[in-house]
Amino acid sequence: MRFQKKNLIQKMLFLAILLICSVFVPAVSAQENLETNENISEFEQGLIDALNSNTENLSTDDVIENYCKANKDKISMQKNDTDSDENNSRTYRLKDGSNITFTDQGYF
Repeated sequence: MRFQKKNLIQKMLFLAILLICSVFVPAVSAQENLETNENISEFEQGLIDALNSNTENLSTDDVIENYCKANKDKISMQKNDTDSDENNSRTYRLKDGSNITFTDQGYF
């Protein structure tokens, strides 16, 4: 009886550790993604933060529209360089599991 009780406690402890790891690993990997990219602009970081903190459960389009209206001064119209075949993009995972990708041409 004592062996079975000890074995049950070990299994419960193992499951608790697995649960804790599964909760924290996605959040850490998303943060690492943001920290490893040194080229993130103030506008991009702000939009990511706005999408992650959507407490009013607005649609993604509404959050983006509201953020762009509030930050018109940070948005610069970039000239499309048609001679360049290179299109650098940066993708970030949001809290809700979706992704947002920014390009050097000013699209997201």
